[in-house]
Amino acid sequence: MWHLHRLGVLHLGVTVAPADGRQPPLLLRQTWNFDGSLELDGEAINWRPIGSGGQAWCFERTRDRARYFDFAAAGDLQLDTDVTICPAGLLLPDPSPLLLLGAFLVRLAVDDHVVIAGA
Repeated sequence: MWHLHRLGVLHLGVTVAPADGRQPPLLLRQTWNFDGSLELDGEAINWRPIGSGGQAWCFERTRDRARYFDFAAAGDLQLDTDVTICPAGLLLPDPSPLLLLGAFLVRLAVDDHVVIAGA
């Protein structure tokens, strides 16, 4: 089991932590554009949009921009998330924190877009 928690209004972020405490919590610090950064096993990682449609994002290594995973809102009502595992993602010893966090971030972005569009 994992815990995911959205933080703040002025300082956006999301934390992800395994419920059993086997890893320290990760904190993704976000900007108002919903991109962000975190550190995993000493490696700086970015969360950023890809493409121009505002429906796809990726996690990538900061130092060389190698992508780990691509995520995209999918389905008629954007209730699904498509995940593409990139070559760098295959080399991670435990990809679950980034996979869970990415899916959660896509859900937040889609939900936020619905709220903003309805306002």
